[in-house]
Amino acid sequence: APIRYEWEGDEAPVPEIAADATPGSEGVGFAYVHLEGFEEAEVTRQFDAFLDSSLQSPGMVLDLRENYGGMLDNAFQVLGRLLPEPLVIGEHCAPGGADGAPCTEHRIEPRAPVYQGPIAVVIDENVYSAAELVAYSLCRSGRARCFGRTTAGETDCVFRFDLPGAVARVSWADFRPA
Repeated sequence: APIRYEWEGDEAPVPEIAADATPGSEGVGFAYVHLEGFEEAEVTRQFDAFLDSSLQSPGMVLDLRENYGGMLDNAFQVLGRLLPEPLVIGEHCAPGGADGAPCTEHRIEPRAPVYQGPIAVVIDENVYSAAELVAYSLCRSGRARCFGRTTAGETDCVFRFDLPGAVARVSWADFRPA
């Protein structure tokens, strides 16, 4: 079965975006946004609205701590508002047949208007899957700096196995950086 997260029931919660602005020297606030996940398309709409009101901010803190990941398409839509040029971050490769592993390229396309200010990304050991690729994309490309702890190391194609008294998450595909 595909990965299931920690919520109860069959419906995934819509991740909340916590946003705030602290006044800067010119009256424009530093932007702060905490993203809990990328499961629902609503996160893209919420992020777009937040970013549209924060385009003049002199800096942004993107807090990904405790982010369970979610849908890559949604995560890449968010990234598109933060990256000024197309970026291939790598590919994921699933086990294949005799011809080798079929791979899918991870390419981020910019979406206007792109936020131009500096970005700090806050991460911890509870950043999973698509959120790890967001942090990786921003920090490895030089667009942002990452602060915090090493992420979970669980990107792409994750399955969850419930065990007596424990949970195991296993990735069945490889992420290969560009």
